[in-house]
Amino acid sequence: MWEDLFPTIVSALPNVNVNDAFAKSAMQQAIVKGILTCWLATGDDDKVFAVMTTTVSLDFVTGGRNMLIYSITGLREISDEEYIDGIKTLKEHCLLSKCQQIIAYTKISKVAKIFKEMGGDAETVFLQMEV
Repeated sequence: MWEDLFPTIVSALPNVNVNDAFAKSAMQQAIVKGILTCWLATGDDDKVFAVMTTTVSLDFVTGGRNMLIYSITGLREISDEEYIDGIKTLKEHCLLSKCQQIIAYTKISKVAKIFKEMGGDAETVFLQMEV
């Protein structure tokens, strides 16, 4: 299953180098150890239509706990309602995990739009530069 799942997770990541064997193994171990949680969204037919990974991100300056959406990948077109349901489920999980907020990076404009419609900040920009 991992060999099928890994490329799906990687396809949604920001521009990070996860194509080498070490990174692949580290990501798999993070899931096995519970550091990275892998969510599978299924439809009425029980077929997986989306994969999301999350992790708790600790802010060492403020002491805050945030739920970081590490990746979201659709295996088909995802409706606004399905995104909203997924975010609502994640919000419930955040409360149980004692997280103050959900944070994410995305290139998917629909995700940013829905986050904004649900009261989130979609204006902050993630910057990245190779060194």
